[in-house]
Amino acid sequence: MIISVIIPCYNAELHINKCLESLVRQIKFIQEKIEVLIVNDGSTDLTSEKLLFFNKNFDFIKIINQNNLGVSAARNTGLKLCTGKYVLFLDSDDSYKEEIFKNLISKIDNYDFEVLEFDFVYQKIKDRQHIKENSNPVSGLAYFSSFFSVNSASNKLYKREFLIANKINFNTSLKIGEDLLFNINVFF
Repeated sequence: MIISVIIPCYNAELHINKCLESLVRQIKFIQEKIEVLIVNDGSTDLTSEKLLFFNKNFDFIKIINQNNLGVSAARNTGLKLCTGKYVLFLDSDDSYKEEIFKNLISKIDNYDFEVLEFDFVYQKIKDRQHIKENSNPVSGLAYFSSFFSVNSASNKLYKREFLIANKINFNTSLKIGEDLLFNINVFF
């Protein structure tokens, strides 16, 4: 497995279909390289039923059910159980732009890296697209500024071995800012 996509999910019945449909469109042709782990964090709405549909119809989608422990704990659970060389974190109300997996696999085939930042589609605010051009290598303050310009774990591809070796997890005591702290730990 090359890439594991980890999706924490809590009461996501209104938007989980759109998220998973965008993944299915891209992954069904390269499914031997990608797994999707959805951590259902104690949902009480129709999320579980919607997840079962995708799980039954697509072998690369796996569901992990746990009691409601919060988004950070759900991401940590996914990180413990994933098998990919690289890890993506995606929120259940977001999706990646078309051909992101093709582009990421191309980067993986050509470079060795611990973290790769990329463009993604952010759906929480009327399908607003965040465009980030970062094709040129940068270092020092420019790199620091670039790395934290989007306070998200969803626009970075992380090498799983790097996260495990450095004991980098999401802080389960935080309700907001958990992505920022995670990325600060990755950066340092």
